[in-house]
Amino acid sequence: MSKALLEDIFQLIQTGKYVAAGSALFMRDLTWWAKFLLKTWTMLSVAFHWAAGALMVCNAEAYRGVGGFNLNLYAAEEISFSQRMKQWGRAHHLKFTILTAHPIETSSRKIHLYSAREVFAQFLSLVLHPYQTLHSKKKLAMWYDGRR
Repeated sequence: MSKALLEDIFQLIQTGKYVAAGSALFMRDLTWWAKFLLKTWTMLSVAFHWAAGALMVCNAEAYRGVGGFNLNLYAAEEISFSQRMKQWGRAHHLKFTILTAHPIETSSRKIHLYSAREVFAQFLSLVLHPYQTLHSKKKLAMWYDGRR
């Protein structure tokens, strides 16, 4: 994590106005289609205030209040968590934000381990059958097939 991002987080906490925050992502050495997916995720993350799993910061009372992460989900728990944190925050007059000035650098390993076909097949499964896919390790090969 960059010093600038850490400073952004400390400033956010000091305001006392936020229940939680996430960060935009940065990945090196992406293919054109992976860059497109990352830009799409960033747009959705900022628009809907969905934190990426690479960085989430939250109020400890709120974390306990929402019961932490949904242990029934095998992927996208950060979106579920973000939704519940926003709800808790609204009830306590606190905001949720995505920090964009200094994106956190995260690994592009999965993009290099899987072919474009495999990535899009996983994405399609999530779009067409979200409930079944998110609740099954077998349907989330990119996360649970052991490829490293």
